[in-house]
Amino acid sequence: MRPAWKLEVDTETGHVRITKLVNVADVGQPINPRIVETQLSGAAIMQFGFTMQEKIELDGGQITNASFADYKIPSILDISDPYDQ
Repeated sequence: MRPAWKLEVDTETGHVRITKLVNVADVGQPINPRIVETQLSGAAIMQFGFTMQEKIELDGGQITNASFADYKIPSILDISDPYDQ
């Protein structure tokens, strides 16, 4: 899978917004194409999170943001409407 993103960056705040996401994958003949599309989009969003949002904060070797309340995980809401398959 090779995702590609088109981004808008606010140079004053550093806020990044994805305006377009395109996934390219050779999946053969899928039994259920909708499940494949969902898996590919989820994997691309997860990869985006690894790159842009997720950060482990340490203090003296101890993780300080170990709960989901403190740890930002991307969701479909972090991706805007223009999604190409």
